[in-house]
Amino acid sequence: MKESKVLQIITSNIMEGAGFKSLFEQKKPEYKILLHLISKTSLLQNSLYDEIKTSFQEKNIIIIDTDSFENDYIFDFLTDLTERGAKCIIYSKLSTAGLIIKARELLISGYVSKSSSLDCLLNCLDVVELGGTYYDTCFSDLIKQILIFEKELSLTEKRIFYEVLLFSNRTIKDLADILNISKHTVEVHLSNLYKKANVNSYNELISRFSL
Repeated sequence: MKESKVLQIITSNIMEGAGFKSLFEQKKPEYKILLHLISKTSLLQNSLYDEIKTSFQEKNIIIIDTDSFENDYIFDFLTDLTERGAKCIIYSKLSTAGLIIKARELLISGYVSKSSSLDCLLNCLDVVELGGTYYDTCFSDLIKQILIFEKELSLTEKRIFYEVLLFSNRTIKDLADILNISKHTVEVHLSNLYKKANVNSYNELISRFSL
């Protein structure tokens, strides 16, 4: 008997997770559907993290509701999954563009915004299963904006830009410590970023590159 393919769903939203499980069981009966519910207010619990990592084999597809993660740990988690051979699909509101920047580096297989239809998510699954990479229109347009803006930046400006988008709670001191430069220098580079992005503040810079 042919072994069924496995589709894993990771989310903190019980209702949404149950809805997805039902949808995929109806539309993709060839898949075994595994639903993992996580706590949104904490890191992935060790036992659940181990369960997720050990319950998939190579070529499993994992849909991750990244809005369920409120900390930097999501990037380590995504790195670990991709290194193990899993094909990951990000499903998110994408509060900032930082997630897609990091996901692009990790060669994530699919990007679907929550503003897109469920048919879009099903189409993404079909493409990823065949070995392709799927971007819905929202993500695709945002990536283009980022790539165009990147060309205008110096190396240090680009590093600050990425840190701001990846972790919107970074302070001036955080940025200075990470880049090993003075707070004044960070402020000068941020001012340059604001001018180039035609914004007036840190929060406006984040909003400028958000869905």
